[in-house]
Amino acid sequence: MVDLTIALENRPGALAEMGEALGRAGVAEREVLVQRLKQDVPGQLGQLTRRMADAGLNIEVLYSDHDHQLILVVDDVARGKKVSEAWAREVRAQART
Repeated sequence: MVDLTIALENRPGALAEMGEALGRAGVAEREVLVQRLKQDVPGQLGQLTRRMADAGLNIEVLYSDHDHQLILVVDDVARGKKVSEAWAREVRAQART
């Protein structure tokens, strides 16, 4: 996996041109997991990532979008989705009690 950082002009169409150029070069994007965290609940990052580790998943890249969401690139997206969704259900159930 290669993580690219590309600086673009701040103008309409710049991102489209980059995406088209990457496509012509055979560069493909990977599917990611997105999980919202509650900022007022300490430890959620540790809980989610521990759950991933215990399931044998490797988190290759983790980003934050600065809107309380994590973007995770994992080595097995299908298993990662199951783990992430199960964790989110448990968090919602705990919030209701």
